[in-house]
Amino acid sequence: ENQDQEEGENQEDQVQEENQEDKHQRVLRSLLIGINYTGIGPGELSGCHNDVQHMKDYIMEVQGFKEENMKIMLDDNKHESPTKANIMAAFQKLVDECKSGDVVFIHYSGHGGKLPD
Repeated sequence: ENQDQEEGENQEDQVQEENQEDKHQRVLRSLLIGINYTGIGPGELSGCHNDVQHMKDYIMEVQGFKEENMKIMLDDNKHESPTKANIMAAFQKLVDECKSGDVVFIHYSGHGGKLPD
């Protein structure tokens, strides 16, 4: 009888743990990066900051993302600068903060390529 009682208590504990997980409100997080390379010369772009603004508007208005769960990096001297170190730190923060069921959206607008570190 004690064994049956222990098994019943273990099942109740498991159900309580599952209910706690179910209570986690899914968080929609995003990292939006736009690099125009201002002042670089022939490689300078002009639409990357606009791309980020349009994507921000879209994910907020259509997909339900909230600004407080958004990280925006632009090379405009107004937002956090999109350096390698800052981008990697933002990725790590997403990893650290996310829980099962959360959603992460990452947008990048700028040049692409490979360079050795």
